Amino acid sequence: TDNQTKSVHNVTICHCRTSGFQCFTWSTSNALQMSNWIIEYNVILNSYNSAAHHGGVINNNYGYMINRTIRYNLFEGGGNGATGVVETNNYHTDGDQIYGNIVKDMAVSNGIFTVGSTGFQERNAKVYNNTIINTTTAGGISGPYPSPGGVFYNNLVYNMSADLGNSGWAHDYNAYFSTTNT
Repeated sequence: TDNQTKSVHNVTICHCRTSGFQCFTWSTSNALQMSNWIIEYNVILNSYNSAAHHGGVINNNYGYMINRTIRYNLFEGGGNGATGVVETNNYHTDGDQIYGNIVKDMAVSNGIFTVGSTGFQERNAKVYNNTIINTTTAGGISGPYPSPGGVFYNNLVYNMSADLGNSGWAHDYNAYFSTTNT
């Protein structure tokens, strides 16, 4: 969405294949509540970002996203300059469910599942049963900013830094292979 006057609820984006885009979803709504978005069964390849065109792959930019579900997607390649793969940017999110995804061979700045702007939070995020392979980030998996109530459980992390970042998320039952900072 790209509107400043309306909330958008109950959106499903599924069974898409994209390559070479900047943002796969962008829910700009000037802090208006947006709820129950489901992003599932997508193949998202070679995301594009630059200094002039900076963003995240899945980005709530200014929208107050409630109960967003991101599941069963493949995120592969690109991301150079992106803030994150699943990003909370310029406003809060609450209740994200992020599970069953594969994140492979990407490079992002803040984190993989992350907050993009200081002062905002990815509240009560549940990140579980994901596979994260060979992905680089400066801010750790969950990024550099505190986000209360989050959990990072039962994920597989391979061939990368396993630094969770500064979110404060609870974490357990994860598998780490060929990683640093576990």
